[in-house]
Amino acid sequence: MKTATKGELVSKVERLEAQLAEKDRDREYFRLKFVEARKIYEQMEIEDAIRMGDKGEKYQTVHPDNAYWMSASDAYITIQTTGYDSDYNRMPKHRVCTIPIPDLTGGMRWNTKLPETYRLEERDEMGRYTYKVSPYWELVKENEYGQHWHHPEMETDIQVFAEQDFTIEDHDQFRRRQKQEHLEKMNHAIWLAGQIQEFYNGVGQFPDEEVEVQVQFALRGEVG
Repeated sequence: MKTATKGELVSKVERLEAQLAEKDRDREYFRLKFVEARKIYEQMEIEDAIRMGDKGEKYQTVHPDNAYWMSASDAYITIQTTGYDSDYNRMPKHRVCTIPIPDLTGGMRWNTKLPETYRLEERDEMGRYTYKVSPYWELVKENEYGQHWHHPEMETDIQVFAEQDFTIEDHDQFRRRQKQEHLEKMNHAIWLAGQIQEFYNGVGQFPDEEVEVQVQFALRGEVG
């Protein structure tokens, strides 16, 4: 068997390297085509699930009854993936999910008088208990934020009262408190988004992706 010369071996190595490079290019081309086709197919399935109402659990599509909140909430926490391509260019952001927060101050109540929760022994003509304002409310203080009342823990023959604090406000006082509460809840949402970001950082993000968590707020008059 004839032994190849050094020049022939160099030519063979170069030829094989060229073939490997060509196959790598072909492989990357077909991989990208596959990824693109799979993405189009998955998007079609998601759209079908939304349109037909099936596979909603698999693709975590929002239920039609809750779709309104995805565009009409006070705040949104959005989790999305991003990263860099092979040339270290920033990749587009792809949404994973969005958490709507419908009302940042929905738990607030505006009170203009003390509650009528003290049950009387006598009943009305229909045999129902009647109620009035408890005589045991104590006015603790009154300032620019309203009247601050306190009811001690106590028990009557027919009723048990837990200790309770209560604030009576006029409209301007309530609006000031609402603005303060709104700002506090905005900061809480920002803190929560940071906690979600830290969690993903701690578990290694998504495979081959970075996770970015953002908060968006709707414009409201009380924070202007």
